[in-house]
Amino acid sequence: MRNMFGELEFELGDYFIPHRTGCTGQYKILKHEPWRVTTAMIVYDGILVEETPNFDSWIQAIRFLKENIEDLL
Repeated sequence: MRNMFGELEFELGDYFIPHRTGCTGQYKILKHEPWRVTTAMIVYDGILVEETPNFDSWIQAIRFLKENIEDLL
């Protein structure tokens, strides 16, 4: 899907991963909130919360998002 600027991005629920040409190692999972866009957080064992990692490839980021959507905050 393309955003309003014509950039390719993958969306799943409130989460999205923008694809930018020439970008390496900078793919992040972001979250739409009503008043801002933030980096997605992941919860382990219901206790520990940390930022999702940066990914070297857009496809790796999409795969991580699909596999861990239930654990994202």
